[in-house]
Amino acid sequence: MHILIVDDDKKICSMLELFFNKYNHKVDIVHSGEDALKLLEPSHDQFDVVILDIHMQGICGIETCKRIRQFSNIPILMLTSCQEDVSTILALEIGADDYMTKPFNAMVLHTRIKSILRRSHQQPQVLTDKKFISYTFSDCTLYTGTQTLKYKDEMIPITTGVYRILKYFLENPNIILSRDQLMESVQNRSLESFDRSIDIQVSRVRKILKDIGINDAIKTIHGSGYMWTLAVHQKSD
Repeated sequence: MHILIVDDDKKICSMLELFFNKYNHKVDIVHSGEDALKLLEPSHDQFDVVILDIHMQGICGIETCKRIRQFSNIPILMLTSCQEDVSTILALEIGADDYMTKPFNAMVLHTRIKSILRRSHQQPQVLTDKKFISYTFSDCTLYTGTQTLKYKDEMIPITTGVYRILKYFLENPNIILSRDQLMESVQNRSLESFDRSIDIQVSRVRKILKDIGINDAIKTIHGSGYMWTLAVHQKSD
């Protein structure tokens, strides 16, 4: 695994480098968003994941994440010093895959990264006899074969996280899905206290759909979870 750490806290960077080296992971370190972008833009394919601190001098982690998403879908895990940080919520909404709060356990961070990579690497198999399902709702179609979303004749860019949660909703229309169910099915881990990543992913799906004129597709069931309300048609491709 090749990891890029972006954090202006040199002690944390050194600690993480020592930890990841024990697992034979290759680590590159930069201490600013500017340097991260200079390194990533021409050669982002060489890295498997980015660990990105939110609060840095110069270009903050939020803006860095936003700019990375303009040219790459590389997995990004954000680090924040606040449990209920509005910046963390914003980061996830603009494309980060997960976050952790400082101080953190390096083993837990490692597990989170491996989980993100499992999700991002679950690409469709290229087999001539493989059947994939497409899900159509309103004027949209989600193709599982290519993990893409199409609205009329326009392809809508989506992250792996958005694809997975949208697919799970489309597989289970008109069923109340708890946040715990969504976390287990979409992120392969248990829901933790104060963990808002599922709510944020749902918010991202809602925004994508709202931008193309589809409202109220996902209903919040207070105290229970969420429910997909639109008619869904499945087709084997």
